[in-house]
Amino acid sequence: MPDSNTGTSKKIYQLVHELYAKAGLLKKNENGRYDLRAHSLRKFYKTEMKNLRVDNDYIDYFMGHTIDTYHDIQSKGIEHLRGIYAQANLAIASQPKLTPREMLEKMVRSMGLDPGSVLNKEALAEPHRIHATPPQREEEEMRLLTRAFVDYVIEQVKRGPDIPGPRNSALPWWGRWDLNPRHPPSLSSTGIFTRS
Repeated sequence: MPDSNTGTSKKIYQLVHELYAKAGLLKKNENGRYDLRAHSLRKFYKTEMKNLRVDNDYIDYFMGHTIDTYHDIQSKGIEHLRGIYAQANLAIASQPKLTPREMLEKMVRSMGLDPGSVLNKEALAEPHRIHATPPQREEEEMRLLTRAFVDYVIEQVKRGPDIPGPRNSALPWWGRWDLNPRHPPSLSSTGIFTRS
């Protein structure tokens, strides 16, 4: 007796493949296979749900996997599961196009700095500076934010390997400064661990 799911799976594959083609996403790799396949959606879903901090057991359940806790999860009821899914707030949306200024501010924020504070600090350092036009002001602020970013990167490069690494590093104990007794870390005046 033929498996009824085989026909359904094939139809889903064809539908997804057609949608990829309509969107212009299909490209063949060097092996002649498509880089983007129907299974890519499952991988994307699992990765995104993990990034949204959803418990692995729930993710596997939502994906249709049979797991040890399957009946425990199922017994919580559909409303509970809908709540977990809704709380994850998984959405596929195009990212807005950022202006160069917005992109630079995002980079500065990623370093733990506040772009407004960087600009205020510079404004207080040079209170006499006057800008004739808004584009001149914008250009000056972009220059200041770029300088803050570059200064941060240079500082990190100068520190080199003294930047604390993760405690679950794959390095053997003798290669990790935090576990090697020959290189005990010390707290610098900036509050960052460094080698003695």
